[in-house]
Amino acid sequence: MKKFLLVAFVALGLVWLVGGCGNSSRPMMGLGLELTALERAADGTATATVTLVNPNVGPYNFASATHRIYVQDRLLGTLTIASPTAVAPQQSATQSGPLALEKGAAWPQGAVRYRIESNLKLRLYGDNTQAHKLQGAGTIEVTAK
Repeated sequence: MKKFLLVAFVALGLVWLVGGCGNSSRPMMGLGLELTALERAADGTATATVTLVNPNVGPYNFASATHRIYVQDRLLGTLTIASPTAVAPQQSATQSGPLALEKGAAWPQGAVRYRIESNLKLRLYGDNTQAHKLQGAGTIEVTAK
């Protein structure tokens, strides 16, 4: 009986160990995401600026990024960055571009609460990439040009 319990516990431990090693979707430890500017021009076009903050001792190199920006819990628009962005260790990098507004989205005014959901394509080496999801939230002052 004692041998059976020992074998069962060892087998259970191995299953637990092997199952834990198979998870490849590790979060990006410590990488921060902030919406630092949200502007609307007189012609109706919008521009967004996102800052990636890297508190780690290793660099990140992103091949591309897609940022979905929510204001007051409603989707305002999507910022798509196709150019590569490098974030040095313990530094930050900004990504800025035209914001593709959602149909029927109301433009906010003043200080607003935001949430940003990003899909980042991390360049590992050469043409090899890995997708990561990242979120950030806070408040921002919306400006007009």
